[in-house]
Amino acid sequence: MAYHTSRAPHSHPSANYDDYRSFPSYAEGMDYGSAGNEYSLGDPIYEHKLVNANPYRPLYETRVIDLHQDMLDLLEHHKAEVFASIASLTHAVHRQTNYYRFAGEGIPFEIIPFANGSMPNELPHLLPALTSVHVVNALTPEQLVRYCSGYRIAHDPKNIELMIDDLKAYIGCEP
Repeated sequence: MAYHTSRAPHSHPSANYDDYRSFPSYAEGMDYGSAGNEYSLGDPIYEHKLVNANPYRPLYETRVIDLHQDMLDLLEHHKAEVFASIASLTHAVHRQTNYYRFAGEGIPFEIIPFANGSMPNELPHLLPALTSVHVVNALTPEQLVRYCSGYRIAHDPKNIELMIDDLKAYIGCEP
């Protein structure tokens, strides 16, 4: 930008530039403040002419949107894999911890989340917390079925003893 002194003449844009800027179609649809670039004489002409005159612009925009969606889908897939790995690891750690707590009398068992990640002793399930062998043995047949369904343990509702043994094995309780 030229500095103006008392001896230097003021610089003005050429007549063609002023005529072009006042042309009605140039200013239509432009948002001068949206890009954060503000110029004392307005935005340079060439930026808008190149962007708006590009016949391949819709193709580029569509491809960018498609790539963006592909990346989001890939991230969602990897996120699901990571969460499944974390859930599996959490189950293994809780199961091993419960195994070393024997009957759960001195130190209660760790509560293992259901396969969908929800806690069995919280809403919407509100099942008794499996904190000891005695709690597992005292479950009603209906509660056993709900626990086996939540943990995705194959079960026969008629065989209560087998469901109790499978549930104990799943949470890491000594038989």
